[in-house]
Amino acid sequence: MRPLRVIDDIVARIEKAALSLMLGLIVGVNLMQIGLRMLQSVLRVLESGVVLNIPSWPSDVNRVLVLWIAMVGGSLATRRNEHIKVDVIARALSERARRWLNRVICLVGMIVSAGLVYFSIDFLKMEYELGETLVAVPVPLWAIQLIMPMGFFTISYRFLLLVVDTGDTTTRASGQDR
Repeated sequence: MRPLRVIDDIVARIEKAALSLMLGLIVGVNLMQIGLRMLQSVLRVLESGVVLNIPSWPSDVNRVLVLWIAMVGGSLATRRNEHIKVDVIARALSERARRWLNRVICLVGMIVSAGLVYFSIDFLKMEYELGETLVAVPVPLWAIQLIMPMGFFTISYRFLLLVVDTGDTTTRASGQDR
């Protein structure tokens, strides 16, 4: 079990760094877009006759970053056992029953995520065959969407770790891995 946790820790460090970079990029791109639009408005008000050519690529970049942030964030949330779940029933159960229920939920999550890996690979094959690219940035869509099978694989792997954990699936969520 220890080598699996070491791999998970390395992947988590990479994910955290990538998430920070992507969040910084999305904020920077949006601030640039806002600044250009404000400048264009000021130029219009001043009737300067100067027309700015505002690029169209920021909307493509934002869509890509939102997809990647969602997948990486979902993976990190699963690592800490903070994925979306309804725990109304779990609150009424004993600690032992709660751990058992959590393992069942994680097992189902692992199976669903593994299925999503399969379907996202099928989706990528179709995107590759179509050969489409982003409108403003000449990047193939399949290359951008590689995050889907990678992200679902990582999520499935982390659900597996939660299932086979020694029984205390709450330790990772309590902040001991921060």
